[in-house]
Amino acid sequence: MQPSICALTPVFGVKIKNIDLSQKLNCGIIDKLKEAFEEHSLLLFPKQYITDEAHVAFTEHFGVSERPRKSFGSYHHKPNINVVINYDKEGNLYKANEPRARFRKGQRMWHTDGSYKSIPSIASILRACIVPPEGGHTQFASLRAAWNGLSKEDQNRFQNRTAVHHYAHSRRQMNIKFLSDEEAKKFPPVRHPMMRANPINGKKALYVSSYAAYIEGEDKTESCKELEMLLRFAGQKRFAYDHKWQVGDLVMYDNRSCLHRATPYPIDKYPRILRRTNIADNHPTMKNNILNAL
Repeated sequence: MQPSICALTPVFGVKIKNIDLSQKLNCGIIDKLKEAFEEHSLLLFPKQYITDEAHVAFTEHFGVSERPRKSFGSYHHKPNINVVINYDKEGNLYKANEPRARFRKGQRMWHTDGSYKSIPSIASILRACIVPPEGGHTQFASLRAAWNGLSKEDQNRFQNRTAVHHYAHSRRQMNIKFLSDEEAKKFPPVRHPMMRANPINGKKALYVSSYAAYIEGEDKTESCKELEMLLRFAGQKRFAYDHKWQVGDLVMYDNRSCLHRATPYPIDKYPRILRRTNIADNHPTMKNNILNAL
């Protein structure tokens, strides 16, 4: 049976049904999924009750799986699987204001996975294992639609601009030490173009994220404010899709052309587990893109 594909929103995203990701997929189906991914940026596969092994196997149809970065807010990681979770090794839910919960709340900011690295992830594949009865959605926003929504003047301005991204910048208001000194050295500030074009179809996207600290060559304070304004612009409702998770949902999204964020939920009341793989890219977004300091 061939998978069926239907639109999620008028601007991006498709739902794919009549497919079982626990089974081996033939080359024709994989090619169709790759084409849909490059064209629509976000693929939703409902009712995929699969194992971690099947999750990784599906990921590797599209590229190499990244190994997850360890952090004090995450336990339960497996090789090539990142677990988004809100309880500790003993099964205790995080308290609402403890550092680990505040770290998780950082996911409520619009971002693209890995833009703080010199080689960001191409895509992420996220599946729902346990979801709260209220809140805890994931919202996605099309950076292609945002680019197309800019004025011609702004497009011309940002076409060749570079922004500096830094992991610490997105967590600057949390007042917690979320990186060890060793980790901080691994993730220095990096430079990325503010416009990224898809290598297959040439479609342009406004590349902004909560990791973006300032625009290179401009006043840091003022350009930081401008990047925050662009992030709000890109995340507005007309460019966005709000996904209310059901157990078994699997979503594949393009980090080159999508923002995403979590919506609030009672983090100290209900468990929430999403499991994620990331597809590695093999080259930086631009030459000489690592900085030594902000």
